[in-house]
Amino acid sequence: MAYSKKMDIVNVVILGTLGMLLLATSIVAFVFIYQKKLIERDLKIQKMQAEYQKDLLKATIEAQEKERKRISQDLHDDIGAMLSTIKLSLVGLKRGANLDEKQSGRLQNTKELIDETVGNVRRLSRDLLPATLDEFGLIYALDQLFDKIKSNTILQVKFEHPKKLQRMEKIVELALYRIVQELCNNIIKHAHASAVHVLVDQTDDNFKIVVIDNGDGFPNLSPGVPKKKSLGLGLKNIESRLSMINATISYDLAPEKGTKVCINMGYILENLN
Repeated sequence: MAYSKKMDIVNVVILGTLGMLLLATSIVAFVFIYQKKLIERDLKIQKMQAEYQKDLLKATIEAQEKERKRISQDLHDDIGAMLSTIKLSLVGLKRGANLDEKQSGRLQNTKELIDETVGNVRRLSRDLLPATLDEFGLIYALDQLFDKIKSNTILQVKFEHPKKLQRMEKIVELALYRIVQELCNNIIKHAHASAVHVLVDQTDDNFKIVVIDNGDGFPNLSPGVPKKKSLGLGLKNIESRLSMINATISYDLAPEKGTKVCINMGYILENLN
């Protein structure tokens, strides 16, 4: 009897211990699953917020480009046309009026000033809207941009690119064009460079643009990226456009002097069907 009671007590202890272990395991499992669900919920919220921010950024940039297009058209169609009309009126006035030498000189100066203004209006219109980008693609548009830079500044541009570049989505090509345009503007304004080398490369699953200048180098350059306080509005705009097209950028010291900027992205081909 005594042995039987001892066994009963042992069984009760064992069963109680197993019950406690099962309860403790259940509690741990519940806490783990609950924490996992919390983490998944937080990640989902973060993803939704990131997607919302990306959609908002995309809408903002699209609105900016739409406004650029409107202003470009107004400059070309309205202001450009009015200036051309004024020029024709001056030419007609000069032919029909009996002007002395001084008045004729003033009229000629006014005509030349109008010609210069018309040229500036056309240049501003092209800068606001790279019309060749949609029709001929990124390489052709960049080639025109670099030709303009070489003709208007002391900066010499070497441009290397594939003979044939696969077309991408229009919004991607426009973003890349604006990024390179902003990088060149920064080089012209701040780097005191005399030469820049731009390389475009395309593989089956990656697209890369490298911009190397021989200027003063980037201020406060840490490995891979400049310090946040050194980012001006132009570079912040670059980061915004990069975020919109899921691309990355790195800033490094050039092999000899200056800055090397590398843009990488897994590109999305344009649906040409």
